[in-house]
Amino acid sequence: MKISIYPSTISDAFALAQLERRCFPGDRLSLGQYRYFIRRPSAQVLTMMQSDKVIGGAVLLFRRHSAIARLYSIAIDPAFQGHGLGVELLAEVEAYAKGRRATLVRLEVRQDNQVAIQFYKKHGYLAFGEYEHYYEDGAPALRMQKILIK
Repeated sequence: MKISIYPSTISDAFALAQLERRCFPGDRLSLGQYRYFIRRPSAQVLTMMQSDKVIGGAVLLFRRHSAIARLYSIAIDPAFQGHGLGVELLAEVEAYAKGRRATLVRLEVRQDNQVAIQFYKKHGYLAFGEYEHYYEDGAPALRMQKILIK
């Protein structure tokens, strides 16, 4: 499967928002939010394509004077899951974080999403806390992080 991953442009925003709808029942990024993040120097939005179809995306956030990057969203189209694309996209996210001199990536994941939690653990992320009532339906989030530079 020939895929490409590249920094998103405004022309990718609509397809990325559609991807969110296919991947998540709630707590989705909107078209406006994608446009906002794509334009922000403190964000890196990535698009994963196969041929002319957006099949994955990620939003990575940075703060000035901080070595911590935040993986705000990562998604692989359900029709393309199970082929290692999430691993590839996560590796690209981490490479971009290192390129911005981040030494740590943090994220939040629903505590009831054991598939995602196990995925992150398998790739070196460790739990370090939680947020109660984090998601719009009141579900808690597990906070996880990975040290990039040892």
